Amino acid sequence: MFVAVVNCGDADKAAQYIATAMAPRDITEIPLQRGRMLLCTWAVAPARPDRGILAVVDGTAGSPEVAVPTALIDTDGIPAGLLNRISQDRSYLYLDEARSLAFLTDHIGTSRIYHVQAAGCDVFSDNLAVLARLAPEPDEDCLAFFLTNGATFMDRTLHAGLSALPVASIVTLADTGPAARRYWNFRPGQDADPDTDAVSRGLWDRIESAVAAHTAGRQIVLPLSGGHDSTTLLGILHRSGAAITAFSYVNGEPQPHSDAAVAREQARRLGVAHTTYRIDGTDTLSLIRQNLAQGLRLRGCCNEIGAYRDAAAAAREKFADPLFVFGDHLFGQRTLRLKTATDMLGGAAVKHPDTLLAYVPLLGAERVSGLQRTLAADYRRLLDAAPPFEHPDDLKDYLYSSVSATWDLLPMRVHTAGTQLPYTTPLYDIAMLDFLKHLHFSHRLDKRLFRQVCERKLPELFSQPRSRDRQGVSDVASALRRDAPAIREVSSTLDGVIPGLALPGGFDAMLDTVLASRPPPPGGPLLSRPEAFGLQFFRNLTRLQVLPLHWLQPIKRRFWNTHQILLDPAYMFRRVLHLAMGFQQLGPPIRPPEP
Repeated sequence: MFVAVVNCGDADKAAQYIATAMAPRDITEIPLQRGRMLLCTWAVAPARPDRGILAVVDGTAGSPEVAVPTALIDTDGIPAGLLNRISQDRSYLYLDEARSLAFLTDHIGTSRIYHVQAAGCDVFSDNLAVLARLAPEPDEDCLAFFLTNGATFMDRTLHAGLSALPVASIVTLADTGPAARRYWNFRPGQDADPDTDAVSRGLWDRIESAVAAHTAGRQIVLPLSGGHDSTTLLGILHRSGAAITAFSYVNGEPQPHSDAAVAREQARRLGVAHTTYRIDGTDTLSLIRQNLAQGLRLRGCCNEIGAYRDAAAAAREKFADPLFVFGDHLFGQRTLRLKTATDMLGGAAVKHPDTLLAYVPLLGAERVSGLQRTLAADYRRLLDAAPPFEHPDDLKDYLYSSVSATWDLLPMRVHTAGTQLPYTTPLYDIAMLDFLKHLHFSHRLDKRLFRQVCERKLPELFSQPRSRDRQGVSDVASALRRDAPAIREVSSTLDGVIPGLALPGGFDAMLDTVLASRPPPPGGPLLSRPEAFGLQFFRNLTRLQVLPLHWLQPIKRRFWNTHQILLDPAYMFRRVLHLAMGFQQLGPPIRPPEP
């Protein structure tokens, strides 16, 4: 963890004030080619070097340092001495040969660095809560996106003027602020190989190589769902002889063929220890507080955070050097209807602006209408910023990577795992992702080729049927009904907590509306749009496994797009409650003197 305050003008007094207010220990002054930097690192205070690495940001809490393959990145602007020392899951603050300050950010966003300008200074840190005290006003545009999707995007945060440095970039300081240049890009299907057999062999070889590189010498803690992703890791790690303990989480007792039941049987077949954690016993306010205790994050509340805490505690007792390993990948997303530009938003896994209607009791119709317009403009910018692709499914997978994975899934891994133990996502290895330019979009639909290869290589693990009813999805509406009296005790203190956000109805008004509404099916969405009936019919077909997935693809291409599915208002209420409680725990604003 670090804080760096850069002053290139006449803001010496302000820079010293900011650094002193934020830094928990001694500050090192480092002269730059232009101006100076006040640097505080939470570990060992750095010397005053002429060049080299000053701070390392590790959102994985100490995962294996897997080097970036130099053949796969644009090395222009990266000092040769640094290139041989960087790891792909980490970000770096360094001085280049000219004694200019620069940053190298990781390729997928697990190790974030944030920036804000204050009192003539550029301030950087990997701790969002630290910098948020310099930016007490909310970002109105980002607020609309967060309330709808439970995440942020386009490097923005919920705090006006405070942003994250772009991923996979070299960032330098210009007169107008940070200037970024990408050193690597994800381009699925860019150079599709028609030789399916060769691609299949290459895919499996790279999966095995990536898992070996990211887990060598570590004892493995594997979140196991029974699906293809984590099951493939289980098979590969077991064959390698790694020490493994697996766990699953569930609401209630595991039902036959549920994720947890399938995972337990897979682990039993291989002689791997497996534990099931229940996640339905925590009240709403305690769950939010557990999430906030892990630090301020740019995503919503995680139901399973207690399971990761308990699994980490058990692993520390059992292993000397435990490592969480996740099967997240970009081998392809579900088949979607992709007839219009709006349909492409399903690839980014973002929700329709009508989702915001759940907040009318809290914010009022006029404010919600304004947020909807803001969100629609954000979605247009998202699509306009995407590079061109030959096929819509290539663009769909690119959007999933750049929005949903980078701003929702991977921050969740940092939040639930990186705050507990070191973790790694080996299938996000930069060489693995670069190989995906050879996969034709038809191989990525419903991750078809990946599924086929894994089932062929690990037949002993994929013979058990798996239910489509997921017990890992919490019933938030029932929890709110149970916890309503306790929520009302604290909600009155939250109505004015989010700066600039007036709540004419207040939290109690929205809670009353949620409690009065008919709950959706367990784990299901609220479907209030005309096309929802067809979508619900398709969901039932999928859940009941009436037809094989590849037979359902033509139906999917006609009806199915997740952008049209609205969330249960209970989730929306908990999201804004979590947001308000997060703002409430921020320290007092830091107001440095103007230069």
